[in-house]
Amino acid sequence: MTRHPYVVILALGLMVAGYAILLLGLRGAGIWLLDREGLPARNDFLAIWTAGRLALGGMAADVYDWVALEAEMRRAGVPTPEGLPPLGWMYPPGFLLVAAILAIAPWTWSFLAWQGMTIAMLCATQAMIARDQRGLAILLGVATPCALLCVVQGQTGFLSAALLGSGLFWLDRKPALAGALLGLATFKPHIGFVVPLLLVATGRWKVLLFGGLAACAFAAAAALILGMPAWVAFLGSLHGSSVRFLMADGFRVPLQSIHSTMLDIGADRSVAGLAHGGVALAALLGALKIWRDPGSDEGLRGASALGAAYLATPYALPHDSVALAVAAGFLLRHARWDVLTPTDRSLLLLAVIVVPAGSLLSRASFPTPAAWLTMLGLTLWLYLRLRRFPGAWPSRP
Repeated sequence: MTRHPYVVILALGLMVAGYAILLLGLRGAGIWLLDREGLPARNDFLAIWTAGRLALGGMAADVYDWVALEAEMRRAGVPTPEGLPPLGWMYPPGFLLVAAILAIAPWTWSFLAWQGMTIAMLCATQAMIARDQRGLAILLGVATPCALLCVVQGQTGFLSAALLGSGLFWLDRKPALAGALLGLATFKPHIGFVVPLLLVATGRWKVLLFGGLAACAFAAAAALILGMPAWVAFLGSLHGSSVRFLMADGFRVPLQSIHSTMLDIGADRSVAGLAHGGVALAALLGALKIWRDPGSDEGLRGASALGAAYLATPYALPHDSVALAVAAGFLLRHARWDVLTPTDRSLLLLAVIVVPAGSLLSRASFPTPAAWLTMLGLTLWLYLRLRRFPGAWPSRP
């Protein structure tokens, strides 16, 4: 009997409706979009918008001075809450060009335009990847709890997931386009370093070439428009950002990585680093096995690349894991929902919906890496099944 995901689609649709109701409640409480005085709500997009204002004012280098950035936020009417860490800017200067464009518009229109554009990019990526499963894939993208966090905070998770997913999709169809998209994804360089290794291992030199050209063009445009001091300030800020995220003894940002998880349970930094390195290496080797097998399809390659990329970085945050839904989209391209076993479907929903909910309910570091471990494990399981029973699933060119 054919098993269609009608119940799952209904459940995901209800989750999205619940998110919309929650956002209205947060708006009424002065937490989302605007505060009770009608001023910008303090969220992560505020750092993007404020950095853009500084860049428009010819002070791009000051963006990397967190004190100066906070001072600009106060000038916009948003005070620094007592006891909370400052909002910072850690993106390369290339992304400042995007922030400057966004800062041209007033706060409300800028925030809503950013949300609309990046969500649309994710939905288009999901529809492109999953084809005849596009409705389910899109719902997975907007129903994952990581997406709710992105919408509330105005973060960049939708954009990075869309760029990586679409770049991996076009890999063998249009290598130049794939390289350009992956090159633009370097606005989050800490996530993408696994993908070039996979491209080298499989000899996709044209993708690498155009990816490098796009990244260099992005960097050069920032240097020409914003000036070299922005790059000098960015490079000088790297050590401080690393200390704040990985080595702080007091308040530490709740990164969603194996490294952060080990620190949370009391492990020494060296032990945490070794554990993270071991998991990252195992994830990379698993992805390499899939990528180097000519019998693998693009669905397995895309899902394994994303799984390895997000497990390898020690800097991942919960909003970055919107890409879990993109990995699920690649698995739906590999095998339709009605072909997956009940166990397969349960693991997919566990990774995309259930486990990431822990990131919203606690400050623990484990939920998101556990979700990525589940997703990569499911991908490897489907790969082994394909090796054992080639041709058992309908061809999905």
